[in-house]
Amino acid sequence: MGTMRANKGWLVLDKLGRDIAASVFQPDDRLPPEHELEQMFEVSRSVVREATKSLAAKGMVVVGPRLGARVAPLDQWSLLDRDVLEWVLAAPDADTRYHSAIDEVRHMIEPTSAMLAAERATASQLSEISAAYERMQKAAREEDTDAAVQADRDFHIAVLKATQNPILQAFDHAVGAILGVLFVTTHMEHFKTNLPRHGVVLDAILNRRPFEAGQAMTRVISFTSELMRKK
Repeated sequence: MGTMRANKGWLVLDKLGRDIAASVFQPDDRLPPEHELEQMFEVSRSVVREATKSLAAKGMVVVGPRLGARVAPLDQWSLLDRDVLEWVLAAPDADTRYHSAIDEVRHMIEPTSAMLAAERATASQLSEISAAYERMQKAAREEDTDAAVQADRDFHIAVLKATQNPILQAFDHAVGAILGVLFVTTHMEHFKTNLPRHGVVLDAILNRRPFEAGQAMTRVISFTSELMRKK
């Protein structure tokens, strides 16, 4: 019973979160009243309230007495929350609405992460980065898009983990979500074209050349940025 309730609660939360992120509900709009949401999702009022409380905790709605739940402005959303970021980046116009923000964040985080990884990565972490790159190569040869997306995420997250910096490591979900939406806006040929640049990053990290690793990662990101600008 508890599991079923949790699943129903997630369905309500996920649907409302995605609708807010996709601008179905605009800032300051009221969400439908509780009784309407109960009927819409065929759930109890307590499940609806739990979902609304979760949205409020994520900064996406403001709840007040007699006011119901109102959509909060974007600058109040917890954009580093895994769910919120995934909802935002899954919105139909995410690649255009958030292009500049995504580009800036990647340029701030990833070249520095590559430099630190070149300095600090353990032997096992170097193996993880290498293995992810090998999976990227395999996905490119087999033209397996799903495997390419996963391997690309694994590569960038492995670099983050190798920084030994717990703050940078905490960005792994954000980077994973960003890479997921970026891959949707490109295609396999672009993945193949950018693959050798990832190889240069790997080589610089393996050979403990921080400056070259940072430069190489900048070129990886800039390639994708240019594609997004041309869309």
